[in-house]
Amino acid sequence: IFNDSHKSELNYRRYYMKELSQKAQLTVEDVQLLLGVSQSHAYKVIRELNKELTDKGFYVVRGKVSQKFFNEKFYGINRWED
Repeated sequence: IFNDSHKSELNYRRYYMKELSQKAQLTVEDVQLLLGVSQSHAYKVIRELNKELTDKGFYVVRGKVSQKFFNEKFYGINRWED
């Protein structure tokens, strides 16, 4: 059974996930929410993914990661493919 604070948290998460789907780049806060990890671990994940992109010749923004690449690496899918 959910009380009002649980319901508002669920509504916030639904809203945030909808907004998140519109972003091209994920921030550390986004990665924290998606993976349920600490801020330091989220930064580590972003650094590792960005290193892989850099090694492939892509430009990256420090502290952010491509949502498309993140989804491919963590879920093995690209949600935006037709």
